[in-house]
Amino acid sequence: MKNLLLLLTILLVGCAENLDVEKRYVEEIVWDNINTSAEVRTKYFSGKLNYILKLEDNNEPCIFDPFVSYNLYFRDEDSFDIEVVRFNPSSGFTQQADNECIRYKQDSITLDKELYKKITKVSFGTRTKTK
Repeated sequence: MKNLLLLLTILLVGCAENLDVEKRYVEEIVWDNINTSAEVRTKYFSGKLNYILKLEDNNEPCIFDPFVSYNLYFRDEDSFDIEVVRFNPSSGFTQQADNECIRYKQDSITLDKELYKKITKVSFGTRTKTK
């Protein structure tokens, strides 16, 4: 009986979820006048999807247009949106000290852990703001 209880305990511990393991997603946008790469790293803890976005403008010269807003699409395996985060380059970005073309944003959004487990893709997009 002791062996059975020990085995059951090990199985339960072995099945414990480890949601705070970092996931990494990379996306490139190359259009006529846009050449941007984005890297998103996520972890789930404290009931939130925590993310760090690295945004790199590969244009010469690099210019973060204040009239362009960005969207992060957290999607499931069938490309359905689970959550969409919208922001612009002036909203909480930190510029890398040695490269003005690289910016970082660290933030979190409240999200149910079951939804977080369904995220398999992160897409990045831009759009021009309208007045």
